[in-house]
Amino acid sequence: MAQSERMRWVWDCVETIDSNVHALRSSERATLSSGIAHETRTLARLSACVQFTNYFRLIFRLLHRNDGNYTMKSVSLTARLPLAAMLLTAFVLLPSQAMAQGKSTKSNTASKAVTSSDRESKKLAKATFGGGCFWCTEAVFQRVKGVESVVSGYAGGTIENPTYEQVCTGTTGHAEVIQVAYDPDLVPFSKLLEIHWKTHDPTTLNRQGYDEGTQYRSVVFYEDEEQKKTAEEYKEKLNRDVYDGKIVTEITPMPKFYPAEKYHQNYFNLNAKKGYCQSVIVPKLKKFEAIFSDVSKE
Repeated sequence: MAQSERMRWVWDCVETIDSNVHALRSSERATLSSGIAHETRTLARLSACVQFTNYFRLIFRLLHRNDGNYTMKSVSLTARLPLAAMLLTAFVLLPSQAMAQGKSTKSNTASKAVTSSDRESKKLAKATFGGGCFWCTEAVFQRVKGVESVVSGYAGGTIENPTYEQVCTGTTGHAEVIQVAYDPDLVPFSKLLEIHWKTHDPTTLNRQGYDEGTQYRSVVFYEDEEQKKTAEEYKEKLNRDVYDGKIVTEITPMPKFYPAEKYHQNYFNLNAKKGYCQSVIVPKLKKFEAIFSDVSKE
């Protein structure tokens, strides 16, 4: 096998290893999110492997020449020094870096545990609303004072563990909803209801704007009789004073809630420049700010 062919073969091997490492790292991150602390060591080691393959790529490209000569003789002395430094980093420093990453991840996990304990001590309440696309409703409620977390998900359907693709068919019976964890001492359930009803159109059946289907229906899933009573009284008041009896919002007992896929969570904050966010979500946020400046975190 010629030297150039050997180098290309090594390159193909590293590409294969690199793709497998990335797949493993994604899997480990998913496992890590479930709270298994010992996986942090594996994640750190995989991160080091990824960095090494990145170093290898750079070295390979520096050695590559158009004439097909891959030998170190083809590299000038000034180029050899940074190559040597990179190799030293890859083989000597990366293991210690992996250990540091593992310690850092453990520290972050501990911090989250403390934060979770603090939240439990606050005795947070839950509220679940459906008002069209959950990307929109999530963005609105994330900006409400007293709201600790917002999770996008599915509720009210007939199958377990539905996927986004299944829900989008409109045949599973699920609605796109958000589940809000909030501090009742800072923001009462009645205020959340007001925000819910005033930041979407509660008079259009199974539709919000161009989003149409039962998955986009307007709904309040109540946790207890107190939430049910508050929601029904507020709906009656709005129907009488504002909407002339046209509200179609369902008020239903809370069924099982299924969190949506990871890429749906915190969607607006991570994708604010995308077209849908700019054309649909930003106007909703401006409306929220205009009406509810007293409870806005901004």
